[in-house]
Amino acid sequence: MNVLLQAAPAYSNGVKPDVVTYTILMKALIRVDKFHKVPAVYEEMILSGCTPDRKARAMLRSALRYIKQAVKS
Repeated sequence: MNVLLQAAPAYSNGVKPDVVTYTILMKALIRVDKFHKVPAVYEEMILSGCTPDRKARAMLRSALRYIKQAVKS
């Protein structure tokens, strides 16, 4: 599942997303309570050849905390 292609069809025109693009997408998913999709975006970022930076890893950790809280309740 290519989340970026679903989110922004412009990427299918040969524009390659970078770590900033993926991080912004992960942050947006967290803000709209779709944090369960963040791990897939993170994995997609790695598979596309982008190396996660500190902010991208922070977004993943945030999403995982939300997921953990959701499972507890």
